[in-house]
Amino acid sequence: MTLFQRVEELTVTSQNSSKKSIGEFVLRKKSHVSKYTTQQIADETYTSKAALVRFAKALGYQGWKEFAGAFAAEQHYQESHYSDIDPNFPFTGDDTISDIIRKMSSLQVESILDTADLLNPHTMKKAADLLVKSRRTACFADIVKKVVMSIPRFETSSCS
Repeated sequence: MTLFQRVEELTVTSQNSSKKSIGEFVLRKKSHVSKYTTQQIADETYTSKAALVRFAKALGYQGWKEFAGAFAAEQHYQESHYSDIDPNFPFTGDDTISDIIRKMSSLQVESILDTADLLNPHTMKKAADLLVKSRRTACFADIVKKVVMSIPRFETSSCS
């Protein structure tokens, strides 16, 4: 779940009027939140600086600055990495075959790049080390089987 979605959830489910007000402000201002001082946000939401800190802590952050930085970074990522093609309705009846091919390939490339951005090299290395050290490996998907079987240690293993 993205931080934006967590803010939405907190805003909708919170019984606390300060959290609702701060959440609505954050959702409305999105990537501009970090441009406001805590005092400006407190004034605009009719809350206090302490309420901003409590809001951030409710989302797992040490304080407002940490939350605002993470939220701004996520918004920047969202704005710079996603195309204007809706993955749920990528093409219309008016699109040509060439348009459909272009849009679908753009979505595929975007999906791969987004996945690559989320991968942690340290975690991947740890997973690879566990695979290499394991006595037995079970594969349940063709693509996984092809990848694992390409690793020299597993070439002679049976993987079905």
